[in-house]
Amino acid sequence: MPISFSILPEVKSFVPTYDFTSAYRQLAFRCQASIPPEYHRYVFDITWYINNNEIVSKNQIPYIKLNTDGVLHRIDWDSHPNGPRVLGFWVMCKMRARQHAITASSPYTSSDAFYAGAQIERTSFIVKSGMDVTIKIKSTVPVACVHFDGRTFCSVYIELFSMQDQFQSRPANCNDSLSDEEIQMSKSSCGLVFDGTQWQNYHTFKIQTLSDQALRSSYKCAAKLFARSHIDSLWNNYQLPEIYVSKC
Repeated sequence: MPISFSILPEVKSFVPTYDFTSAYRQLAFRCQASIPPEYHRYVFDITWYINNNEIVSKNQIPYIKLNTDGVLHRIDWDSHPNGPRVLGFWVMCKMRARQHAITASSPYTSSDAFYAGAQIERTSFIVKSGMDVTIKIKSTVPVACVHFDGRTFCSVYIELFSMQDQFQSRPANCNDSLSDEEIQMSKSSCGLVFDGTQWQNYHTFKIQTLSDQALRSSYKCAAKLFARSHIDSLWNNYQLPEIYVSKC
């Protein structure tokens, strides 16, 4: 007969180690739950999903090993054909319990889906021509920093890849000038160093809108921000959620 077991698991992100020589210096996830003491003698099964794809099941885990043997590691989704290569994905876990390895289990209980990626405080702006737009960015997951020789390396570079609108069927850069030379300069010089040790705090990124009132009475721009990282491949070439700017 199935046992009675009702808890609400929650996905928690962490990085097991910052040792640059370790294969576990990667983003990982725990399926955490407040399990009453009377269930501590049971064994547990955990099934992990990313973007609604079942990634891996970890079965018959004793209570004292849930935070180690039940972890979703990078290697688990890297070996899956639908596993993500960059951030911007949803993680969910399901948990069930049984008294012994061969006895009937409880029904699965599911966590809410957890978003792993950048969180932008505000993604839509209406501003006057030529004004700055202040974008605030933080992360929902830690960065896989590197500890080496007594120092910590944890920088992620977020760059303005493009900020374009349409004017007479021609793409134009949303910057001070419409010249090709300045378009290229704005792409290379406009960026933010994101401090991964402060991943839970908002970082400020400023961009300037067009100031060509004579040419355009109004316009809408979509800013595409890309992350670059040499220490955490999940951040490298990750496109953040788009920012939309309208001129009033």
